[in-house]
Amino acid sequence: MGHHILYSVHRNPQKDADGNETYHIRHEARGTLGLKFLQEHLKTYQRIQPEVLNSAFYLLSQELVHQLTDNYRLQIEGIGTFYLKLGFCQKIDENGNPYTPKFTDPTEASPLARLHV
Repeated sequence: MGHHILYSVHRNPQKDADGNETYHIRHEARGTLGLKFLQEHLKTYQRIQPEVLNSAFYLLSQELVHQLTDNYRLQIEGIGTFYLKLGFCQKIDENGNPYTPKFTDPTEASPLARLHV
């Protein structure tokens, strides 16, 4: 059975230089599968020992964190490219609601950046 990539078409919020609407496509994932699913799937269909798989995942995750926090992207052919994602830490307003601060002065933003690995 063949695989069919699910996608949808979305209008961009800004028009192009000539004032025309532009569009982009976005992948429509059916959900997120976790490590447990992958381990069971590989054990069942690829006949790999769980201990070997767990060791490989552990070592790979440790190495990814090491290289990413040393300011490298890491490309693993056939899997993808791993890179850091940066953002601002959420704050809590006077009503207890979380919000992400916005800045007009870049010197105010730097100390509040957060790191996702």
